[in-house]
Amino acid sequence: MFYLASVSPLWIPIASFIFVLGIFALIVGSSLVETILKTRRKREILRYHHEQSLVAYEKGLTPPELPAEVLKDLNSTKKHKRMGDSYGNLFWSIVLLIAAAGILFYNGGLEYIRRNEDSLLFFVVFFALGVGNLVLFFVRRKQGKNIQEDVKTTEEND
Repeated sequence: MFYLASVSPLWIPIASFIFVLGIFALIVGSSLVETILKTRRKREILRYHHEQSLVAYEKGLTPPELPAEVLKDLNSTKKHKRMGDSYGNLFWSIVLLIAAAGILFYNGGLEYIRRNEDSLLFFVVFFALGVGNLVLFFVRRKQGKNIQEDVKTTEEND
């Protein structure tokens, strides 16, 4: 039988760090793979379209149009995508606030933190970063809604 009391206190923060690092690696790795696959697909579509256009020009025909999904991705701005996707800030705010709470409760609460200034510094840093990311999430979400409304009104006017 494995008991948590038999584990050395040194291994608890190390295991926590490895766990958080593994979650971070999964998130970053999956988003990186998704980005690479989307980029390769768009490149292949554009290469195929370019080859078809060259063949059409050689034969004297009108070249084919780009697919709608490629045109949509090429016409959208990076600022619009960046402002609309703010859930990364929400994720990091939750992680940092949980880390701050872990520092607070692992060390024995506020009484220990009042006596030990190093723990207070770590708690304040993690708490401030978590609250800052939470505020940034709400600001970016509001800006993303405003940008999406502007895009919809310009599309309706055209």
